[in-house]
Amino acid sequence: MHYLHFALLTVVCWGTYGVCMHIGSSNMADKENGRIMAFLWVGLGLLS
Repeated sequence: MHYLHFALLTVVCWGTYGVCMHIGSSNMADKENGRIMAFLWVGLGLLS
């Protein structure tokens, strides 16, 4: 049963990530390319 805590934490983290990505992409100045730009900025942040 110890793994259940990690599974629930994973669900919470990915759910939070999804909400943050949606908010970030909808607040981009370029509405047409907002989704891809949000993912590109996250990718650049992970590489740096």
